[in-house]
Amino acid sequence: MRNKKLLIIGIIGLTIFFVTAGAIFRSIHQKPVETIEERINSIIDGFDFNNPQSFYAVSEIPKMGKETLPYLREMINSESIYERWAAVLSLSALLRENPDLKNDILPSLKKVLEDKNDTLKMLAGAQLLFFGRKEGIPVLISLLNSDKITHIGTPELIKERSLLYLRHYIDFKGNTLQEWQKFWQDNEEMLFWNENNKIFEIK
Repeated sequence: MRNKKLLIIGIIGLTIFFVTAGAIFRSIHQKPVETIEERINSIIDGFDFNNPQSFYAVSEIPKMGKETLPYLREMINSESIYERWAAVLSLSALLRENPDLKNDILPSLKKVLEDKNDTLKMLAGAQLLFFGRKEGIPVLISLLNSDKITHIGTPELIKERSLLYLRHYIDFKGNTLQEWQKFWQDNEEMLFWNENNKIFEIK
């Protein structure tokens, strides 16, 4: 009887040992959970100028939710064009899903209108037009005089892409810088945003 008790105690002891050892082993070898900032950085580190498709991964950032907002707003001030580009697209996507964040996100997008890079200025201008903000219009018009090529994604002339954005979001089909300058000068105060049609129209 005593031997049987000793056997049971031994089995229990071994069971506890293996369970404890397994837990310790898993805790040692388990991959640490990435923070939001680490996940964002990992995506941006994967961008490759020689592989335009690598930039599509930026769509994963806004899927992380509102917790990304502090990091994205900080990235607007980054020296890295990749980080600023990712921040513009991610903030815009975040605002589409969370209209209540308007006051938190729009100031950051407006700041990019003064960016030193024309690609980012164009992108920020287009995003602001999407949200019915006039601030992007004069910036896109000014870029109709640019002979630069977009820095990220499929290369194209900035002036051609800017014209496409203007014609898409504004009820005016001008083609030249001069035509758009005159249109803006004559109609700035009369333009209003038609939310149903997602276009600026003249009152």
